[in-house]
Amino acid sequence: MHLVCSQESLVKGLNSVKTAVANRATLPILTHILIDARAAARDGRVRLAATNLDIGINAWITAQILEPGAVAVPARLITDFVSTLAEGSVELTLNVSTQTLRVINGRTVANIKGIDANEFPEMSSSGEPKAQVLLDAKPLGEMLDRVVFAAATDESRPVLAGVCAKFDAKQLTLAAADGFRLSVQHTGIDGDGLSTIRCQSNESETTHRSPVEPFSLVIPVKALQEVSRLCSGQLEPVKLIVASDRNQVRFVLSVSEVIAQLIDGAYPDVSRIIPETHTSRAVVNASELLTATKMVTAFVDKNGKANGIRLEADATNRRVIVMGAHAERGDGVGDIDAAIEGDAFKVALQAPYLLSMLERVTAPQIAIEFLQNGGQPMPVVVRPVGDEGFVHVMMPLVDTAVPA
Repeated sequence: MHLVCSQESLVKGLNSVKTAVANRATLPILTHILIDARAAARDGRVRLAATNLDIGINAWITAQILEPGAVAVPARLITDFVSTLAEGSVELTLNVSTQTLRVINGRTVANIKGIDANEFPEMSSSGEPKAQVLLDAKPLGEMLDRVVFAAATDESRPVLAGVCAKFDAKQLTLAAADGFRLSVQHTGIDGDGLSTIRCQSNESETTHRSPVEPFSLVIPVKALQEVSRLCSGQLEPVKLIVASDRNQVRFVLSVSEVIAQLIDGAYPDVSRIIPETHTSRAVVNASELLTATKMVTAFVDKNGKANGIRLEADATNRRVIVMGAHAERGDGVGDIDAAIEGDAFKVALQAPYLLSMLERVTAPQIAIEFLQNGGQPMPVVVRPVGDEGFVHVMMPLVDTAVPA
């Protein structure tokens, strides 16, 4: 292998894939990044790839390929080294007999020991896809930002460490939950709800359009975090491909793709978690509630057990009071105008959960729905006013450090 590329594009490509590198791996190859100038050499592109076997990321960069070839090199070493190089061209030459990659940038020369590219795991499945859907990149990125933060961060219930994606002919629904909160986002699929399946034959490529059969997937949250990151600046639609012969999904972008092994298991029925009715509803200015919440959160133990803040709806004075207190730090109270329907209510919520949700709301106003059920804590529902596609649910705390 012998190629020349720019330092800027090489750094960008390495940074795109490095998050899929395994931190701890029994297989040394999983701590490496593949530099592959074989299949795409005729297009003047080099594939960079990394995988931890659960997710994989491919990125393509342009290069002058003088001789095709491939090698896997240590991810941290190559990323750290290339980031220190000067702007300009970088020349990569592989000594096949020793699997050593020689890197030249101006007067800087390095020799990096690698592993045979044939040991790198194949990430993509073969065969005709089970389903294929085109999604606009910007709305997809916004959807993911509103949902993935609510997924579980531990593996005690593996299915909750994923995001449920449900597709039908006209709508995509994403849902994530961790047992204490739930975030759901609906969006319409543009066009006539048809999927495009391309079948390659020896003579020609034909395109068949058929209705999308409803289906659902549980996708690892880490994979969707990468898709969300890569959607930034993406102008072309993102192609979602579900493999037919493997439990796998691919998100194909213009110069990169994310591949993930789907999580096996039935996702909870989120529609049963969202209360259908409420006894009280308060509509407030979203930015004012965010400001008040940030202020009182300074007093609570945000990362500990005593992280509750109280929301109190005062129907008589048409306001919502936000309160937070700590035995050693003191207390804070915020007061914002509100349009209140139904009874007054008091509810304690975990401050980090409320903050993370409010930071993702773009609507000017939000509605807080509360259901009184014989003194039992019921889920609190938050909906942006005028944005029916998004709903967030939080379980209230039984008690809180905020004084009555």
